[in-house]
Amino acid sequence: MHRVTKRIIIYATAGVIALLATVVCLCLTGYIRVYGIRSGYAYLSHEERARIVFSRNQLRDLDKTLDRVHREKKILCVNGAELRAALASKPKALVYLFTDGCTSSGCLPLSSIGAYAHKIGAEPYYVAIDLTPGLLKRTEPILSIDYTHYGTKWHDSFYEAFAKDLTGHTTDEKYFNLVLFEKGRIVNTFTTKELFQ
Repeated sequence: MHRVTKRIIIYATAGVIALLATVVCLCLTGYIRVYGIRSGYAYLSHEERARIVFSRNQLRDLDKTLDRVHREKKILCVNGAELRAALASKPKALVYLFTDGCTSSGCLPLSSIGAYAHKIGAEPYYVAIDLTPGLLKRTEPILSIDYTHYGTKWHDSFYEAFAKDLTGHTTDEKYFNLVLFEKGRIVNTFTTKELFQ
């Protein structure tokens, strides 16, 4: 009986190792796409990548550039510092950091955030935390994080660096996905859940 148990354990362990090796190989070759670990840019097709515009610290007029990029059905990638600087001239702006395809209760549709922004007299700006093919189908003008500015492909690293550049705080200090600006000054950082409290 002891030998049978030992063989079962050996075969089960070998099976698990083989399964893990297969999954790792499929991830590395791109057959399985796991978002939220590395930048989603790596998973975009050549045609989709052609529709991503990196500002490279050259952003001069946010609204004009965003309007042009949106008309061309593209996404504008910015870093947190240049976005904050661009918002300095806005009377009131609401930045929504969102994850495309998120279905949790903390992720509201862009239309709901837009309605809230207009209700409080703010201009909404939608910043996708990462790049996904679904963003290219959105009807709203979309910004995304310029991960290349932060010198890393690791999602958590570039997201935290962007949040710190945008607000001076990381989401580890206080979690937020909404930032309200008035003339470039941060009035509030809060979550979508706090909108209903």
